[in-house]
Amino acid sequence: MKNKKNISLLLTILLTLLVYIPSINRQWQFFDERIFFTEALFPMPASFADLYETISTYAFTWHIDSQNAFFSNIINTRFNVVGGILNIIISYLFKKNVLYYHVFPLLLHLINTFLIWLIFYELFNLNNSSDKKNSIYPSLFTLLWSLHPANIEAVLLATNWTPLFTFNLCFGILLFYLKKIGDKNQNLNFLEIAFLIVSFITTLFHSEYSFTLPIILFIFLFSNKYKTSMNIHNSLMYSLKLCSPLAFGIVFYFVINFLMIKNAPTTHLSFSLDRTLWLSPQIFWHFLKLIFFPKDLSLYQTNLISLAHSYNNYFAIFKMIIFLGCIILPLLIFTIKRNSTMLIFYCFIVSLLTYLHIASPAYCLIAERYCYFPIFAFIFCILFSNTLKQILNKHKKMSISILVIILSLFFIKTSFRINNWKDSFALYSSALKCDGNSLYKGQIYSVLGYYFDSIGKKKEMKIYMKESIKHLSDSIKELEAKKTNNEIKTLKSYGLDTKSLITTCAFSIASTRLTNFKESPNKVLDFYRPYILSTIETAGVSQLDLYAKLLILTKQYEKALEVLKLSKEKYPKSSLAIYTLSNLYLKLNNLANAETIILEGYEYYPSYKRMLIRIIKLSELKKDYVNLAKYEYLLGFRTHSKEAYQKSVQLYLSLNNLKEAKKILDKLLTLDKENPITFLLLSKYYYLANEHNKILDALNHAYLASKDRVVTVSVYKSILLSLISFSLSYNDLINTQKYILEFESLPNILKDERLYIENLKNKYHLQ
Repeated sequence: MKNKKNISLLLTILLTLLVYIPSINRQWQFFDERIFFTEALFPMPASFADLYETISTYAFTWHIDSQNAFFSNIINTRFNVVGGILNIIISYLFKKNVLYYHVFPLLLHLINTFLIWLIFYELFNLNNSSDKKNSIYPSLFTLLWSLHPANIEAVLLATNWTPLFTFNLCFGILLFYLKKIGDKNQNLNFLEIAFLIVSFITTLFHSEYSFTLPIILFIFLFSNKYKTSMNIHNSLMYSLKLCSPLAFGIVFYFVINFLMIKNAPTTHLSFSLDRTLWLSPQIFWHFLKLIFFPKDLSLYQTNLISLAHSYNNYFAIFKMIIFLGCIILPLLIFTIKRNSTMLIFYCFIVSLLTYLHIASPAYCLIAERYCYFPIFAFIFCILFSNTLKQILNKHKKMSISILVIILSLFFIKTSFRINNWKDSFALYSSALKCDGNSLYKGQIYSVLGYYFDSIGKKKEMKIYMKESIKHLSDSIKELEAKKTNNEIKTLKSYGLDTKSLITTCAFSIASTRLTNFKESPNKVLDFYRPYILSTIETAGVSQLDLYAKLLILTKQYEKALEVLKLSKEKYPKSSLAIYTLSNLYLKLNNLANAETIILEGYEYYPSYKRMLIRIIKLSELKKDYVNLAKYEYLLGFRTHSKEAYQKSVQLYLSLNNLKEAKKILDKLLTLDKENPITFLLLSKYYYLANEHNKILDALNHAYLASKDRVVTVSVYKSILLSLISFSLSYNDLINTQKYILEFESLPNILKDERLYIENLKNKYHLQ
């Protein structure tokens, strides 16, 4: 019996691997994965010392703001220490090896498949005293989950490894509880409590999705206990007792976040009746479509939701009734019939809680990767029913046949979808095949154009950008025809009402014309102004930013300042709003206001390169050389720039801060042992440190290295002048003569330099 169980488990994992294994040998995907090879989040540590420095510099203050102008006007700013640390460690281990980044999420998915098989096995055979435990159904239902087409994005998107890791822990905790309720002794000992608290706190600090786990576990434990005891009080006490370690984890998590309130997310919990009763049911319905009928799969699933724009839309009312029915009906059945089986359906509802926009708005309405845990929760709820288990066992052949047919359809769809991920062009081209409107098509064509532009294919870029403009222009006409003033308030707050969507189309067209087709800013502004002004109060940060940029390019600085102030007021923690407004303040020489905003931006986004460049510019204008040296070093560290490191060394040497200068020089020598500028700076360090016996060796290294490399004339002149000065200090006239002759052969010698050399020649009677 045990061998049968192990074989069934092994076959389940191998089948999952067989389907997914073609996906690992593929190129970087333009969608989100570019953050790895461009090091958009953090610098990639080159050594263990760099790993420690990267974590200490960025992980404890790291924020990321998520937004997409096509999805909504909402911006979510997140703070995640554990996620930051783990991402840095992964980048250190994997470097830029694309294979590692694609194997790793698949490995996590296989671990989850293993855990879910065990969960379904325990759940299906729960309260079964017979030795003949079923292992076929756990395999079939596990494969329905692991090969579900809607889960492909979660597994194949390399940036999604953090939720997968979180779910590893969540599934592990759930499996622990399932085994626990099968034991005679169901009390938790100290080690078990410690394991649960540490594991759950880790999930909370790593990914916010897991906060629903205690609620799901409580519902499951209560429902299962009530089935046997039929006593509400005992079932409640039993469930609360077992879930108490997780409850402690949640309390601990919120206390820590309260103590670090300045680093908390800027999108706080907020309840909106309009959003909950109108928008949430429509998102819920789309989740059901993805779970039961995963036909249209796209990276831009948000734009495939058919949103009702008025309260008298009958289909939207139907969705709301279904949504409310799913919430009310199980509790009603339990109240009337005292049957707890239906309560388990709340596990599925709760698993969707983080994605339904009930607790707070989010920039993305829905994504396929959000289905990963809810699909499991739905199957989990089904397998809880004793009635279903009896039907499956009674009609085994027919049940298995139906499940195999469904699984075969999933297998085909998943295989085709995985093939679409072979490269970025195939991935976005497949998105074009979805049944989307003109706005959706225009967006995908725009992304394809942007992709071709990023790889230097200008001809293809223009083809797709023209298609984008065509579809977006069609969308404007379609939206204009159905424009109304009585639209739902929530849609306006998201920027998804008809007028805002028209502005979104115009924004993309204007941006493309300005950036990709290099049209005159005046011409683009004339096109864009009527659209943005009609929705200026509800416009998104990107839309306002483009308007301000066009005003700046046409030298309308005061108007641009008004727009950017509005943008900063509406989106106070947006890195884009902070960056552009601070840039304009600097342009207008308003250092006081620029400094306030730049310091705020750098506090939240120290790993953003443009924030670092902005604070460097501020330090230059203020002639704050202490901070300039510090931030030039951080720029070097962030971008692996030897030039920034060298500037920092120069500044620290001028400030006589030899300790910091030496630290950076050591790092430069590790990065490049033959860089002439580094050795020139090293010679200056030895001079200031009174280590004169090392100066000549450093200068000779600089001199010889400059022969093998292309260096600027100014650098080569500095090396020669330093050698001349050093040779004279030791009365070495032969080498002095040699270096002077070489210096005089250089082009573009300045008048002061020529006079200096002539004076030396006269003083020491040199040729």
